[in-house]
Amino acid sequence: MVKIGNKLYVKIGFIVLWLGIFNPVIRSFSQVSLRQTTGYDKNIFRDDQGIADWTHQTSFTAVKKFVFVQMEWDVAYNGQAIWFNQHTDRFFHVHQFDTQANIQLPHQISLENSFVYDQRFNKDDYTLYEYRNWRLSPQLHFLHFQQTPLVVGYYLRQRHYNELDYLNYTEQNAFFTIKHFFPTRTTVIANINLYWKNYSASTEDQQVIIQRKAQSPDGGSGNAGGGHGHGQPHGPTDPLSPQEMMMDTLITTIHQTQQRSTQRWEASVRIAQSLTNSTGLRFDWTGQYASDTPIRYLSGQEYNYTDDDELYDNPYNYNGNSWEVMITQLLPLSFQLKCFANTSQRRYNYSPEDMTTNRKDDELIFGVDVNKSFALPLLGLRTNLTVSYQYIKNESNDYYFDYAFPLIFVSAQFTRN
Repeated sequence: MVKIGNKLYVKIGFIVLWLGIFNPVIRSFSQVSLRQTTGYDKNIFRDDQGIADWTHQTSFTAVKKFVFVQMEWDVAYNGQAIWFNQHTDRFFHVHQFDTQANIQLPHQISLENSFVYDQRFNKDDYTLYEYRNWRLSPQLHFLHFQQTPLVVGYYLRQRHYNELDYLNYTEQNAFFTIKHFFPTRTTVIANINLYWKNYSASTEDQQVIIQRKAQSPDGGSGNAGGGHGHGQPHGPTDPLSPQEMMMDTLITTIHQTQQRSTQRWEASVRIAQSLTNSTGLRFDWTGQYASDTPIRYLSGQEYNYTDDDELYDNPYNYNGNSWEVMITQLLPLSFQLKCFANTSQRRYNYSPEDMTTNRKDDELIFGVDVNKSFALPLLGLRTNLTVSYQYIKNESNDYYFDYAFPLIFVSAQFTRN
């Protein structure tokens, strides 16, 4: 196990003091928060290799609120950095700017408009993960029936990868949410989402780009092993850069895809019940249906932790259901305990290279969180401490995704309002 140095936490201590008492610019924001999460993950790349490492994530958020007669307007910045003790080349950071306006309309209707822009930066060896992303989302909130509020919304999103042009896309989402609060202290929330995705590059253009980038230094095509590909997953590789390794394996993956656009729908239900004044129970179900035709995704390279799931595990490529049960218990001294179990089934619409049947995954997650919130009045801060343990087991007919491992992490969040 790797020993964690103290220099990082000394720096965080100084930042907390800076947030609390030293910086007048920070104090002028409506809300500022700093969150540090550190954990030991026994399988950081979520594959059958089970590579373990210490993971760290630092997040900083600053919000400025403006209040007018019929409108509230928020402007916010959120930045986060993720890094590892051993895999230092995987360090990356994401910066997000968003603005949101809530306008009060007649008949207890409100219009919420938001615009979000974010950009990701990686170290030199993994710049292929870098992207720019923007999203525009108007929503109507109908509050006339206080026991049954409704939300109808839409968003338009566009993502651009700096080095993965054939995966650039525009996505649309129309959604409907209804809630109902029962006298029995039961809350039911139902959602329906319809998604459409359109890739900007045609299939023919992709094949030309991929084959050109897949050339090895001697002019032949490379042999990319050691990632989420098949054929020779753990064998020796030609001396290619990570980008060339990725592009070589993508030849097989991308040219199987003959369509540029696809769609899927998703439905979910949440039932929350207060059992006592200190105990709550929650049940969640989510189901989704995607097109039968495979759409674009990556293989042949390891995950870059959790933020790359969209690249490697495209939700347009599978149907499935997931269920979760969580119980929350308030403990003495203002501690909070959460225990949950989650199971999900994913049935993919493609088969890996060395398989004759489509990929099937069944995942099971058990987790326990212990949380404690308290104030630091001398600094004007609210502090939240969390210790979490999870056990994740994924059974798959694709051996690359057949694994089981635990992870544990602690986090501290400091907020100033």
